[in-house]
Amino acid sequence: NTRPETITGALDVELGAFHTTRRLTLRLDGRDVVAWLVDPSAHKYRTPPLSLAPGRHGLEFHPVEPPVVADTVIHNGDRRPLSFAVGDWRWIVRQNQP
Repeated sequence: NTRPETITGALDVELGAFHTTRRLTLRLDGRDVVAWLVDPSAHKYRTPPLSLAPGRHGLEFHPVEPPVVADTVIHNGDRRPLSFAVGDWRWIVRQNQP
């Protein structure tokens, strides 16, 4: 938040889980703010309103289940462990009322 006052906002993010429905917890500054059940097909997800004081903040995506090596599911030689795909995202800032 580069403004001198606290703002309220939300995050819209497109997510898709690898291979099967997976749980994801979103943390803001180390505290859980939302838990989503993410489908394999990509969908938009929105956080509840988030209060952001002036300054820097950390937003972390934490998968509940461990990632799966792609090759074990789709047999394509891909050795990467996968959990989620992240697509388009945007912040929605709401003007706070005094």
